[in-house]
Amino acid sequence: MPADRDTPDRVGGPVTVETTLRYEPPLDWQGLLDWYRYHALDGVEVVDDDRYRLALALPHGSALVELRDDPGQDRLDARLELADAADHDAAVAVLRRMLDLDTDPAEVDAHLRTVPVLAPLVARRPGIRLPGTPTPFEAVLRAVTGQQVSVAAGLTQLHRLVAEVGTPSAQVGALQPFPGPAAVHPFGTGWYHGTRSRRRALEGVLDLAADGGLDPGLDPEATGAALHAVWGVGAWTVASTLMRGHGAADVDLRGDRALVVALERLTREVDLPGVLRPASPWRSYAALHLWTARPLGSR
Repeated sequence: MPADRDTPDRVGGPVTVETTLRYEPPLDWQGLLDWYRYHALDGVEVVDDDRYRLALALPHGSALVELRDDPGQDRLDARLELADAADHDAAVAVLRRMLDLDTDPAEVDAHLRTVPVLAPLVARRPGIRLPGTPTPFEAVLRAVTGQQVSVAAGLTQLHRLVAEVGTPSAQVGALQPFPGPAAVHPFGTGWYHGTRSRRRALEGVLDLAADGGLDPGLDPEATGAALHAVWGVGAWTVASTLMRGHGAADVDLRGDRALVVALERLTREVDLPGVLRPASPWRSYAALHLWTARPLGSR
């Protein structure tokens, strides 16, 4: 993989820099844009026709990121408005993980093509990537608030969180980063308007995050074990968090009702575990193909 380039020469202080994020083709950029558009949080991220913008919280301050694909050159063009030039490498690392740019798509696609149900989906969307979140903390809050409700209902909870707990001082342009554990934990779950059991689970997640149990640098297995110990957090929430917050390639989502529905829509096959099992070690990608698939006869 060619190295990313255009590290800023400045040390410290605000800077705007153009950076290239290289990847092995193909890259399903439109699929990433569609996912982020459907799950976009107002005030945190914006998706246009060919561009993704979001705010990031980095070690020395906030950053505003603008991403576009340059497919002829096998790279994403990234414009980074950094509060501190020292955060350049940290921003690149977050973006590469978020957008799953270090995956070898040829290896993933070749394996998934051996699963009959998945083969036509891979042919339709080669180079599919896991759409991540900047942190595991954001991933688990998205999972807990979005479980067993519509995407819109889950986003309503998180929009309230950003509005009530967000830090305007961290705003860059018109966007601000998703609030981190240090901001959310003291506030508690007052922003959440839902069931008592889900609120209790969120309280456990916030306590875990405040103790460092959801730090991005932790081993995914350690994160998963810690989450499993939180009351009210089940296997689906852990799998979703590891997939989106850590880029885990082989999570087990066989209990996901939306995947069952997607499989039934695509084929008479209803044995979801039987489809996902042979997809290992790339079950996360198999699940993403099923989640986002259209009926094969549609345009």
